[in-house]
Amino acid sequence: MDAHVFRLLAGATAAFLGGARLEKISAPDPETAVFAFSPAGQRLILLSGAREPFLFFSSRLPAALEAPSARRLSKEAAGRRLGRGVLDFSRRSLAFPLLEGESVVRYLFLDLRRGPEILPFLPEGFGREPAWPDAALRERLRQTKESGGDEDSWRLSAVLTPLLRETLAALDPLEGAALMVDLEAGGHSLHVYGDALGKPVFLSAWRLPESVAAGRGLFPLGREQETPSPEAILAWAARVGENLLSSRQAAFAAREEAREKARSAKRLRRRLQRLEREERRLGGLLALREDARLLQAQLWRFAPEERRSEVLLAEEEGLCPRRILLDPLLSVRENMQRMFRHSAGGARGLAALRERRRALASPGPQAGGRASLPDFPPLPPYPGAWEEERPLPSPKDLAAGPGRKGQTALKDIAGFSSSDGYLLLRGKNARGNRLLLSLGRPHDLWLHLRDGPSAHLLIRRAHAKDEVPEQTLREAAVLVGLKSRQRRAGKAEVMVALFRHVHAVKGAAPGTARVERELPGITVSFPPEEG
Repeated sequence: MDAHVFRLLAGATAAFLGGARLEKISAPDPETAVFAFSPAGQRLILLSGAREPFLFFSSRLPAALEAPSARRLSKEAAGRRLGRGVLDFSRRSLAFPLLEGESVVRYLFLDLRRGPEILPFLPEGFGREPAWPDAALRERLRQTKESGGDEDSWRLSAVLTPLLRETLAALDPLEGAALMVDLEAGGHSLHVYGDALGKPVFLSAWRLPESVAAGRGLFPLGREQETPSPEAILAWAARVGENLLSSRQAAFAAREEAREKARSAKRLRRRLQRLEREERRLGGLLALREDARLLQAQLWRFAPEERRSEVLLAEEEGLCPRRILLDPLLSVRENMQRMFRHSAGGARGLAALRERRRALASPGPQAGGRASLPDFPPLPPYPGAWEEERPLPSPKDLAAGPGRKGQTALKDIAGFSSSDGYLLLRGKNARGNRLLLSLGRPHDLWLHLRDGPSAHLLIRRAHAKDEVPEQTLREAAVLVGLKSRQRRAGKAEVMVALFRHVHAVKGAAPGTARVERELPGITVSFPPEEG
């Protein structure tokens, strides 16, 4: 966000938050902060960092809001009333006094680059109006830019932002001087630009030259306001900010996926290296079989209890003698028997190692370090056939945590595979529901009928950032509805929660659970059961 747009937006934000009480600060990811205020309403979202920082209000919460909150900031600022905001637009920073009664105890400091902070006092000179360059300085800077001179000379004035410098270089001197006069007077205009898909993704305090807009891949959307109201500024900032937030979260998820793939590849390389070392060791054991056979063929030469540290044997006549090292604490016969045992163990180990190598080489969750899950057939498109039971894997293949039960208990769980390939586990009865409460992982999704008894259902997720598609959620909700009293109504309202927020109730009936926090629920329809 350019500093001159930030001046407009921060002024509208300060006016909107005047007298509000800060309730909570959350941090879904390191560069996103969400501020909740009372009276309840829209949340302020700060996207910080060096690339496309932004500040906007939104009623839509970012994904993964269940991530740990910014506890230290919340502890110091929660419950405080905000005083009048202090703006330093050249630094792209906005500060609010945190009041206790009428006294200022701390400052909530919002910086587009560094993110939010709680400060005991503001930096020296904060909020002071920056120096504006005169015409001579602007012309000197323009000539320096055109001649390819020292870029540091552009930093002589804090108000000459990168976007403004690029704009001034594309304008003639008279147009540039008029723009500077307008900005120095307050810059009361807002221009909205979109990407190639027409989504608003950029705000400017002036009309961008065509060369500047094209260089950034921006297209004017015809939303130009010379004197925008604070409400209009906040409304356009919300639309742009939500698009930037979606793009940032998609990029963040892609980076996390790439990191996970890199970690999985690294784990796979390490496992293959360990397998190679083990293969060499087992190959050495298997090679003992030939020595044992030679000893067995010429055992008649040694006394029953004869002990030696080595023997020299000829494999066949005409070949060089072969030296075999022995354990002097054992007889020759005992050495031979031990060689046969070790070689047999090496053969078994090599067979198991080959199976393990094939499992690691095949694509799937095992390459990332998790136990493989079965390939259930996809759910039929018609919900009435979804009740078909499919065999479950062993407890080991379910990758359950502590409290895993045996194969007998697993008969109380039905397994399905969604159309998107997600494993769905549903309890058949109270015992199955209780077992699911011990099989779930913290990042799995747990589903249950909102009002009334039903089967528990788990949606297996690969990791905490794994976004379950809506189709899988709807299929899982239908499976819950079909195993509840709503099966005859043909419609069910299903609650969804992270498994980490679901707890078994001690002393209650088997399968009874307490939900600490819910995610948005889902309502589904399906053919009602007759009779």
